[in-house]
Amino acid sequence: KYVQEGERSNLSKTCDEIEDWLYGDGEDQPKNVYVERKTNLDAAVAPVRHRATEHENRQSSLNKLTDTLNFYQKIVGECEAKLPESKYLHLDAADVKKMSDSVREGWTFFQDATSKLKDLKTDQDPPVTNFDILSKSSYIDNVCKPISQKKPPKVEPPKEEKPAAEGETAPESKDE
Repeated sequence: KYVQEGERSNLSKTCDEIEDWLYGDGEDQPKNVYVERKTNLDAAVAPVRHRATEHENRQSSLNKLTDTLNFYQKIVGECEAKLPESKYLHLDAADVKKMSDSVREGWTFFQDATSKLKDLKTDQDPPVTNFDILSKSSYIDNVCKPISQKKPPKVEPPKEEKPAAEGETAPESKDE
């Protein structure tokens, strides 16, 4: 499923050679020779494993990116709509624009990535990897999270002066 036709014949040939070697000359070899053969076999199989891992994890990577984008897009929408119940009204316009630009960049990346991956066969190397997708999600989170978590400024209620009780005099100013 994840093996290209040229790789399939090479892997089959390599496995046959290893099997012949194991039952022939390999029987009495030291451990380091076995380790070297295994390392060579692992290197031959690595591209196939990579394609399989990419294919199996791609949807969850794309889901993480869309979840991140939707979360911050909702915050940007609340800020731009100035919804009275929003807990993000205290964010200044420059921060909201920074978040909006980051989210827009993320959606552009998502659309580009999905169009490149749409017709990809399982035996082809992906032009956009899960690492690329998750990196974009992390980048957007790193830009937007500190902004979205800014605390609103504390508004202290005005201090009320207590009226002087009977018999007490108000403190006099010493500006003489």
